[in-house]
Amino acid sequence: MLDSKHTGQDIQYIVNQGRETTINSRCISEVRGSKGKDIPIATDEEIEQYIKQQKSYDAKTGLNPLLEKDMRLIKSREAMLSAIQAFNNPMLTFKTEQFCILSQIAWTGLVQEWLSRNEEDVQLITKNNKTLSLSRSLKHMSSVLSQAVIENIQDVKKIRDIVEHDLSQFTERCMGCIFNANVLNFNNFLTKEFGEHMSLLDNLNFALQFSKMDKNNLIELEKHKLPKSIKTVYDDIINNDNYKNGNQEYAFTVFFGQVASSKANANMVYKLAEGEETEKAISVCFDTDGKFFKKYPLKHKEDLIPKLKKYPNFKQDKFFIKTIKKLEKDEKLCGERNLDPDKKTTRKFYSPKMVDALVKELGLKK
Repeated sequence: MLDSKHTGQDIQYIVNQGRETTINSRCISEVRGSKGKDIPIATDEEIEQYIKQQKSYDAKTGLNPLLEKDMRLIKSREAMLSAIQAFNNPMLTFKTEQFCILSQIAWTGLVQEWLSRNEEDVQLITKNNKTLSLSRSLKHMSSVLSQAVIENIQDVKKIRDIVEHDLSQFTERCMGCIFNANVLNFNNFLTKEFGEHMSLLDNLNFALQFSKMDKNNLIELEKHKLPKSIKTVYDDIINNDNYKNGNQEYAFTVFFGQVASSKANANMVYKLAEGEETEKAISVCFDTDGKFFKKYPLKHKEDLIPKLKKYPNFKQDKFFIKTIKKLEKDEKLCGERNLDPDKKTTRKFYSPKMVDALVKELGLKK
């Protein structure tokens, strides 16, 4: 490139694409000088190919489709994004089939990439010159994937095997929570093992449209007779201990709906437009059964303080502030919720037991 029309700055910019350790102008000057005498000169074709490769790096992920080492991660991310987009495409009918197939491809690539970097003893190419199947690959992942995550992936495969031979349209409604968890688990593992810059978060607005199923939908669903094969898997899912215990790595339900709710009562406030939000918010309820607010029903200003003011010797002084901060560390007494997805700030909510604890600690008497 030194002998071509490229300036030193051009060369520095091109070479630094995709490099963790960048070069500076001094390196180029050294190659131009005595250190470059014994370096073979690349052909015009080689230079053209190199420049094409360097310009192909993705600015966000740092992945390059022209490099074999990046292909698994690129294919894996694109497969999951395609699964999300296919499931939410109103023009498509066979959404479950496409999601299951594409998400399994995504997980296969991701798991195999992790194994190739961390488990050298695992043979990813079988005797038949095929890559190791996802089910067999998962047997080596128990150290980094929880049992709930593994069972979720396995159940998506069961659904895939069934819907290939079944024409039911009810599957997507009764399996949506499983698919949601599958996407979120994928993104969590991807970012944890390969970096936050790999996140699908910018595209997860698609995923938050997944499960349009609330309790009324479930009741309506029960009126229909599901095909036996789907009913079997459905029963297995709702009887799974992870499902019963509300393990979000196994099943993650998202509910969209216009509800009479203030920001404080919503699990997350969904903004309708830039700088706008309705007071009767559209709530994204990650806690659809209200388990959090059943455990922590009291707000600080609206509920906790009025209850304490019933005691004549109660004072909101420094001792009170110090005491409540100490008690807030106890999960039995206090819980936190992020009410705005664009901010990291959280709000505290309290268990009724917090009142008794404060009365005791502050020595309040009626």
